[in-house]
Amino acid sequence: MIETVARVPVSGERRMVNPLMRFLERSRKIREGTVVVSELPWHGRRIDLVTLSPRRVASSFELKLGSVGRALEQAIYNTLSFDHSWAVIDRSPSAEMLRLAAVYGVGIIVADRRARVILPARQTDLDRDVREQLVAKIRRTELA
Repeated sequence: MIETVARVPVSGERRMVNPLMRFLERSRKIREGTVVVSELPWHGRRIDLVTLSPRRVASSFELKLGSVGRALEQAIYNTLSFDHSWAVIDRSPSAEMLRLAAVYGVGIIVADRRARVILPARQTDLDRDVREQLVAKIRRTELA
């Protein structure tokens, strides 16, 4: 069973959640024992969607309609705390946005009627203390 803390984003980005979740299940990025949290409060911001795998791999997903640059900016920020950071957008990014995402290790998923990876996320090398704080925060949110 996949554990979910259901605080679905309230903006138009909500329509991207279902295709994204189906993709994550199909690709086994979420499976039994995976914790899924939406709108996770983290360092004065809210991460749109967060997953924590049974092996404690934390991934962030920033969903944005029509604002590829903003999604990329937020996802780059998340590389400081998450093993994998993704920008989830509703249209194909420009070559420049893809280049920037690749430089910073941010993955790109286009989620319209169906979600698909345009650029895989690179695993980041995290500070152990930051990582432990993040995992604890996800666990506390899961239990709230």
